[in-house]
Amino acid sequence: MFVSIYASSVSAAVENKIWLEAHTSPYYDDGTYSGRLSEYVYSGYYIPPQSKTVETTVEGESHTYYICNEVGWVITTGWSTDRGQTQDYKDNEGYSGILYRYRTDKWHEDHYPTHACKPGDPPFDQRRYFTAYFSGKVTKPAVDTRVYRYRGYAYAVVSDPSGSHYAGGNSGGANGEFTWKLEKTSDTSESQIRLINNAWITGNHYATRNPRYSIQSSGVVSQTSSSPINTVVNNPNDLKGKDITFRFSYEYTNYYEDIYYCSERNNKGCISWSFSHRIPDWSRAETATWNQTLKADHQYKETIDVSGDTTKQLIIGRTAKLNGKSISTNDLKEKFQIDASDTTLQSQNWIPINETLKYSSDLNNKLYVRDGEKWYFPYDMDDNLREKYRNKTNYALSNYAIPLRVGSQSNSSVTFNTADNFYLTENTGFQFSLPVNQMSQAVINQTAKKEYEAYTDETYDDQVLTTPSKGSRYYFNIDGNGEQKPNTWYNNHYVLGKLGLSEITFKLNEKVRFKQYLLGSPMDKPLVNEQQESVLRNVSYTHSIKLSPDQIKSIKELAENRGDLLFGFRSTDIYEKYNQLQQILPSVSY
Repeated sequence: MFVSIYASSVSAAVENKIWLEAHTSPYYDDGTYSGRLSEYVYSGYYIPPQSKTVETTVEGESHTYYICNEVGWVITTGWSTDRGQTQDYKDNEGYSGILYRYRTDKWHEDHYPTHACKPGDPPFDQRRYFTAYFSGKVTKPAVDTRVYRYRGYAYAVVSDPSGSHYAGGNSGGANGEFTWKLEKTSDTSESQIRLINNAWITGNHYATRNPRYSIQSSGVVSQTSSSPINTVVNNPNDLKGKDITFRFSYEYTNYYEDIYYCSERNNKGCISWSFSHRIPDWSRAETATWNQTLKADHQYKETIDVSGDTTKQLIIGRTAKLNGKSISTNDLKEKFQIDASDTTLQSQNWIPINETLKYSSDLNNKLYVRDGEKWYFPYDMDDNLREKYRNKTNYALSNYAIPLRVGSQSNSSVTFNTADNFYLTENTGFQFSLPVNQMSQAVINQTAKKEYEAYTDETYDDQVLTTPSKGSRYYFNIDGNGEQKPNTWYNNHYVLGKLGLSEITFKLNEKVRFKQYLLGSPMDKPLVNEQQESVLRNVSYTHSIKLSPDQIKSIKELAENRGDLLFGFRSTDIYEKYNQLQQILPSVSY
């Protein structure tokens, strides 16, 4: 006897049984194992009955004896080998039976005597010779030496094998991201903050359930979901400086439970269990969790001071990448390359207002430029322009503020120019301005005349020197009474906003200086000397003129009625006074 006790795979039954051989009873019960056994041939053999058809022939003869008496020939006796219609059959193979005669062939027969005889003659022998044919079915009896015993399985009652099993796995894994980032829905919209929690399960487990996503920031956002979160905070400053806590978790089990049902019973209980189904074993559940706090340290709508050639990097988001069990964080920035370098000029000339900023972003967005403060603040301006460009902004950077515009823009750069074009007249250097969209030369000339005459109260007799294509310039105030001096640094501020996702406003200070005056007294070593100095003495003049007292009086009156000097040294009425002087001194040849 051997015992086989096993718990099979899910495709077989679970049972406890023993195998029995050569048992003398068809039922077995030892108190633990019991069962009905099957009969089998323990020893011996059995040969079933057999039959065959046999045919045979028998040669035979018969003799009839006649004697002669007073009557003649009469039968007295005789003998024969004829066995009749049946014949017993038995052979060495064990077959036996009865054969039946089915034919007789006579092959010799003497004719009975008919000749005359007298008593005392020899007897007459009437001979007959024949062949008898027999046929029949003979049998051989069965041989049975079998000895019977009983064998088979006896079963013990088996407990329910349903239970928990380890399936393998790890302690949890997830991929995805926790992110906050600034974004825009259009070129003109204000920025908003996008919040993303899109983790997904990568852990190796038998089963998972109850994923939980959450984004929390005190007083601003509190969102929990069973699916990924992608939400928006409309005003970025609601989150500025605050912590944003992202969390992802899920339950998992690395165990399963196999459920069996009783598929066979005997009088003592269940002796065979069959697999029904498999389910996760949530009694052994665990929770995998990822937490990350990201600072919302953006500078949305702030103003930043900039000087020199520099690159400003602004936080526009932070992200935490989930990779298995680990979390790696990264800053998302937008970068502005700004050249606010100082400038040195040879003289009181002009500087181009052509401020270019280059841009790039870790989010690969284009450069956004919204309506905002865009100004250039020069240190000084020509007297006739001061009131027009009086600083009325909130920036106390100068007494004067020139509005700026976007001159050109691409996805990665922007150039700012003046919103007005500035023009100079050729002879007097009179400066005036017009909106940049006013390109008509006639209007430009008319404006030059109108503003010149309004400012000087003199007749305009000049022409515009510059063109609209060169209008985005700042011309230094060359007034001889002005405050600016050579080799002295003066602040020229720019305010540029709202730029990028941060809608940042940059306050640039580009210092500028000039080495020498453009015009002025030779004592000041100007680049150009237009001012007449005192008369040199001990010089012999070839021409002279005598003035009468009336002429002297008239000339004095003429001098007393001179207009104001343009830039403190340039006469605006020189041609008018020249003609009036000719009337006082008609004899003078000019």
